[in-house]
Amino acid sequence: MIELGTETGLSSRQKTILLVEDEALIALAQKKTIEKHGFSVVTAHTGEQAVETVKENPEITLILMDIDLGPDMDGTEAAQTILRMRELPIVFLTSHNEKEYVDRVKKITGFGYVLKNSGEFVLIESINMAYKLFEAKQTAQKHYEESEAAYREMESREFRLQHVNRVLLSIRNVNQVITTGSDLDTLLKKSCRLLIETSGYHQSWIILLENGKPAEPFYHAGFDNRFPSGEETLLNGYIPQCARKALETGEVVVHRNPEAGCSDCPFSGSLSPETPRNGNRFSMTAALEHNGIQFGWISVVLPAVYIENPDELSLFREIAGDLSYALNSLNIEQQKKKTERALQISEEKYRALYENAPLPYQSLDKNGNFIDVNPAWLKTLGYSREEVVGKNFSEFLHPGWKQHFNENFPSFKRKGFIHDVRFRIRHKDGSFRRISFEGCVGTNQDGSFRQTYCVFKDITEEYRKQQEVKESRDFLNGVFNSIQDGVSVLNTDLSIRYVNPVMEHWYPSMVPLEGKRCFEAYHHRHSPCNPCPSRRCIQTGKTEAEEVPGSPDPGSPVKWIELFSYPLRDSESGNITGVIEFVRDITERKQSEQQLKKAYEEKNFLMAELNHRVRNNLNMITSLISMKEENSEAPADLAEIKAQIEAVRIVHQKLENSENPSRINLKDYIQSILSGIFTSSPEPVAIENKISTGLVPTKTAIALGLITNEIATNALKYGFRAGEQAVFQVELERSEESGSQSCRYTLSNTGNSFPASIDPETTETLGLRLINALVEQLEGELELRREPFPVFTIRFSLR
Repeated sequence: MIELGTETGLSSRQKTILLVEDEALIALAQKKTIEKHGFSVVTAHTGEQAVETVKENPEITLILMDIDLGPDMDGTEAAQTILRMRELPIVFLTSHNEKEYVDRVKKITGFGYVLKNSGEFVLIESINMAYKLFEAKQTAQKHYEESEAAYREMESREFRLQHVNRVLLSIRNVNQVITTGSDLDTLLKKSCRLLIETSGYHQSWIILLENGKPAEPFYHAGFDNRFPSGEETLLNGYIPQCARKALETGEVVVHRNPEAGCSDCPFSGSLSPETPRNGNRFSMTAALEHNGIQFGWISVVLPAVYIENPDELSLFREIAGDLSYALNSLNIEQQKKKTERALQISEEKYRALYENAPLPYQSLDKNGNFIDVNPAWLKTLGYSREEVVGKNFSEFLHPGWKQHFNENFPSFKRKGFIHDVRFRIRHKDGSFRRISFEGCVGTNQDGSFRQTYCVFKDITEEYRKQQEVKESRDFLNGVFNSIQDGVSVLNTDLSIRYVNPVMEHWYPSMVPLEGKRCFEAYHHRHSPCNPCPSRRCIQTGKTEAEEVPGSPDPGSPVKWIELFSYPLRDSESGNITGVIEFVRDITERKQSEQQLKKAYEEKNFLMAELNHRVRNNLNMITSLISMKEENSEAPADLAEIKAQIEAVRIVHQKLENSENPSRINLKDYIQSILSGIFTSSPEPVAIENKISTGLVPTKTAIALGLITNEIATNALKYGFRAGEQAVFQVELERSEESGSQSCRYTLSNTGNSFPASIDPETTETLGLRLINALVEQLEGELELRREPFPVFTIRFSLR
């Protein structure tokens, strides 16, 4: 006995399998084989029935699909329809092992292909493998979406935190210049430079006023050689709109897009090329004013991502205020007390910011010993001030990082600043935290080193998440790279975020594909395709599919593709963040469709010839059976076999004269069968044929013909009574019901009642077993009335 259900998360008894097989007897045997291993099996005999069964039965977890399902919807079409509704593992069953059949299946699903004669072990193991592959795919998809959301959130927080760190450093640096007592020219030059050196701002400029007009020199940083283009306008006495408003109101003036919102600014054409354009930047302008005296204004440019941060205006206001204090102190240098008070106030503001700053801060002397740490530093690492101040920084490092610090600290002192320098520092509880430092060097008046000023953030948790994201991405890359179909991940603007190697193989001329729009990379277009399933997917939030042209490159083998678009959603908001495209190469299928169209035209001619030959061959078989009977010393009763062959022969005779080989006139067909059977009766039998007019599918007609043959033959043998008029009646009634025809087929004969000892559903009689199998193939129900004479009623539907 094969052990099942030990690796897929669900036991086999908890799984329901849909078996799609058009031949009732084959389906019956396969159902028993699968159920023997603990699965629950639901059967369907047509592709249409399989689709409806999946809609109505949410318990189905896997489909065994026969490829050949007759003239209507075949297995591959049914599978594609089902996959558009619901994601399920599908294993194909077929008698064919040719390459074209294998290729058809591979383009639909990667869950299995089993030959019908492969045996029980191969079938059951293929089912187990399909369940395992499906669960692996579901798990990979979930991990990918969760890791992407976590990674984006981590990046956003880290970006904001770094910017705040840099602005705080800029404030500290500016305050340091102010407290050194530099002359006016040195103060403003250094302030402009320091405001951009730590990447707090992209550009800065300070303009002083003399008699209400801009006065030289003009102080600026971050413009390279582009600033002079605005100097002539300033020398003519022009004050830009943003500066006028700041001077009038005393508030910080913000322009979301300086070039568009402040077109008369003399520097609008001189903004840094590194500054984001197209509305992705903003400027802030504040008056330099103290004690009612307006000294001028200060302006800076920075990315628009920070505009919603309320701390941004406060920090900039602090810078403008500090500079105003410095200008005021220099302007009234003779008033020493007021100057000292202004410096004291500035120091108090800095100390308050230092003591209450959310970021840990530390200062080291030239030997790397702690001069000071703020409360946030002590809280982050768990120490008291007495346990830190005076100790060497290396004493708190992980043993593997001490040499790194000793080798690089001299370089820091020479260079003057550090950015995102990482260490592992010991917490008081003995654990080690990963820390990222930002800092600069403070100097004495002679330019010699005095101390360091550094802030840091604890990135232990971020590092852990980064590792998880990396592991998840490595796992997903392995999954994506193993998928034989093309995979393309798009942003909502249709730009390509990721592709697997299959896509690069199909579109080599456009590699690298990442960063390009999908319609540019895949179709060489300048605008989105129409129709485009991915655009529909973004709009509706539902899975979309479409057949679209493939690569336009002459050398590419992919000329037609089938595109399935699945939405990617933010795990918290539920908003659409992108699309995953699964791409199948259907070039061969399209070519096959053209060939099939041509073959169909030839088929109509061949069908007539085929039916003629089949009918003649059946006549030959009947003649051989008759000759065998006549020449045998102990002849067997082969009348029933001959009658069954005759029922099939009559179908092909009817089809030979029919314009539609897929449908047949049932009334004429049944009449021919009954006439042939009752011709051999010693007493005349009256045939009452009440079948409603109209055509029925050939496959249905054959099943009804064989059933009629069995019941009529049995009536001829056992049903009629001697001396009574023998009557055999057949009737077919139809009614429209929900898009299909509900049929009731009734057969009865006068004479003896049906024996009570025979149960049609359990009997071992070959004729009744054949009738039951044919009724099941029709997806119908059989009823029997035994007295006063037998009446067989079969209810089934015609689509």
